[in-house]
Amino acid sequence: VSRKQPLTVLDAFDEPIMLPNCEARVRSTVAPQSLFMLNDPFVLDAAKALASRLRHDAPGDVRAQVAQAWRILYSREPVKEDVDRSLVYLAEQAEAVRAYHQGIKPAKDALPPDPPHEALASLCQVLLGSNRFLYLE
Repeated sequence: VSRKQPLTVLDAFDEPIMLPNCEARVRSTVAPQSLFMLNDPFVLDAAKALASRLRHDAPGDVRAQVAQAWRILYSREPVKEDVDRSLVYLAEQAEAVRAYHQGIKPAKDALPPDPPHEALASLCQVLLGSNRFLYLE
């Protein structure tokens, strides 16, 4: 880490103080960490990019996309229950996104809404914010 250009993404996650060096790092779990994972553009962009990658790698195969997300983020295969819960989440989230977009007139130059992609990006954000991703066991 460049001392003159600290990574602001680490501010909520007990960033080590590098003046002059860091011998030990404090660990905590606080509300700003959760808020960061819910609202920060970095996390939202990462989730959208992962969703795009999953759709590119397994077009039209949602089950394969979910399994690939597990392999990328957790370095393991998902169990059947994980996939089943994810598929239910995707269906419910896509329907919620469809309902949301029905009541909104799109901007003149905006791309048409893609509820399945938005739902997949939402699932990716959930997976990125999970304890399984954030902490080593």
